[in-house]
Amino acid sequence: MGNEAAKALKTIGLSNIWFTRTDDGRLNYTKSGRDVYAPLFRQVGVSIDDVETVEQHKEVIRTIIDSRARAS
Repeated sequence: MGNEAAKALKTIGLSNIWFTRTDDGRLNYTKSGRDVYAPLFRQVGVSIDDVETVEQHKEVIRTIIDSRARAS
C-alpha cells in the first residue's frame, strides 16, 4: 500500500476495522481482523499471533500475493 493510501486509511479510521495499535506500535487484531486475516496468514504458514507490527502485516500480505502469483 502506498503512503498516500495508508494516510487516507488512517485519516478515516478504516484500519480500526481490522486492528488497533498500542502506544508502542504493536497491532491488536479485532475480531473482524482475526476472522479475515488469520486464515490468509495460515496459507503461508504464519500465525496471526506472531504479527506484531504494521510492517510485519504488510510483509505477510506481500508474501500471500507473491504466493498466489506464483500459483497462477
